[in-house]
Amino acid sequence: MNRRAAARVVADRVMRAAVGSVRAPVIPPPRDLRPLTDLAIVNGVDGYVAAALAEHATTVPDRLMQRRRMRAMTHLRITDDAGALDRVLTDAGVDYMVFKGPDIAGLHPSAALRPYADLDVLVEPRRFADALAAIEDAGGVAPPDLWTIARADGWAQYPVVLPSGTVVDLHWHPANDPGLRAALSVDVAQVLGQADDAAAFRRPDPVTRLLLLCLHAVSTGGHRLIWLKDAHLAAVDLAGRHQVGQLPARARETGTGTLTATFMALVMRELGDIDLPLPTAGRSWRNLVTLTRRLSPSPHHGYERSSALRLLLRATRHDTLGSLRALARRTWAVAGGHAGTTGQAPPFLPESRQRYLAGLT
Repeated sequence: MNRRAAARVVADRVMRAAVGSVRAPVIPPPRDLRPLTDLAIVNGVDGYVAAALAEHATTVPDRLMQRRRMRAMTHLRITDDAGALDRVLTDAGVDYMVFKGPDIAGLHPSAALRPYADLDVLVEPRRFADALAAIEDAGGVAPPDLWTIARADGWAQYPVVLPSGTVVDLHWHPANDPGLRAALSVDVAQVLGQADDAAAFRRPDPVTRLLLLCLHAVSTGGHRLIWLKDAHLAAVDLAGRHQVGQLPARARETGTGTLTATFMALVMRELGDIDLPLPTAGRSWRNLVTLTRRLSPSPHHGYERSSALRLLLRATRHDTLGSLRALARRTWAVAGGHAGTTGQAPPFLPESRQRYLAGLT
């Protein structure tokens, strides 16, 4: 066996051990834990790998133990900030919802298993300026030098740093990519109206949670194992609730049916089937993506930006035709068809904040 083939065998064994850490049964770890540790950190499943190593009576690397302790402290800080933010926005009369981050961490066996570093908050576009002002009045700081970039690139979110150091990503739409956003039909006011307000902060209802997790994972390339685990846990949670029958209709209403069905096909391939009424939209596109996955090396090795599977996932839209069009545009960009743009950040303009906010009202 040549050196390259031997390296692939080792990589495959490491990959199986990483995937095995987030599903049952757990696959015995390789002898050399360094590649597994690196892969686990890249994929956000280092907490699961640490638990699997402990189950096999294997000494857990210090890097993994330190990261787990840090995540536990981060979760406590951010959940405290989420509770404080609830009071700030409620007093300002702004309807909101926390998604990803502390919300999904609560579905994992331990919040310390789910790495995250910021607080994602969704508000209506027309209340974005009010929410921003309320958070700033409470001590938050919105970096002034990013408004020009946000306006030029069509961001649907803006960072605000709280006094604790937590970064709030304040969203007025769950899709930050303008092309994807235009292809969807998400009514943010309706999404917020369906939120669960029974806890210390408002969070998505089970159907919305799964749709948003699939939307986020697909729009960023779907290449991290932790995103598959998030969606799997959210799907299992939804399958046991009375709202499960609403999934196809809600996906159709928001234009997220193809994204959800495509990503869940990958989730179930890696982590096991779930009895869930998945949307039927974009069946041809979903088949193309799953075929590409079967013919490709595991995407969780940390593949290049231009890999076929990531390209397909990031091109996924509301139906097969829209996805093919987006794929053509992305393929052209990857091949160099975007030549002519400078790739430089636009110059800072003091009035960019006012212009950005004015565009949302």
